[in-house]
Amino acid sequence: MNRLATGAFLERLIAPEILWSVFLITTSLFIIVTIVLWYHWRTYALQTPTMRNARIVYIAGSAVLAVLQLTALLSL
Repeated sequence: MNRLATGAFLERLIAPEILWSVFLITTSLFIIVTIVLWYHWRTYALQTPTMRNARIVYIAGSAVLAVLQLTALLSL
């Protein structure tokens, strides 16, 4: 199935407005969870290289997933 056919299929299956709403809701929830985790890491975790690496991996992985999600939405 080519890209154009896939996009047309998705547009018929789910309206783009619904996809954007889901994107905004999940992004909002993600931001809330990130704030809670960041507070927890700063307040309760020891400031070790392991925790610093965990934060770096979390932010880098989250950025990759956010860019992929946004790219998929913009391609519709």
